[in-house]
Amino acid sequence: MPWFGTETRRRILSIVDIPAYHPDDPLWYSQMGGANLPEGIDLNNLKNALYDTYKIEIPLFRWNNLNLIRFSLQAYNAEEDIIKLEFALKALLK
Repeated sequence: MPWFGTETRRRILSIVDIPAYHPDDPLWYSQMGGANLPEGIDLNNLKNALYDTYKIEIPLFRWNNLNLIRFSLQAYNAEEDIIKLEFALKALLK
């Protein structure tokens, strides 16, 4: 499971096609990490759509003029959870 953080971040960044705000280094994250989201999106609408449509509850916030998503992966998470998040973000951010 240690690769989950790196893989989740990589998948999110490939969807949004935005450079990462921090290096891909385990010193920055392990089970918890974050990735950039596009400018100009309504974070509240995206958060509501993720939950209402896909039952995904995940923090979205603005920090240092960046839209960010923060993920936290625990022992009970599976690769299917990452795939579900990836699918939902692709659908909602198109």
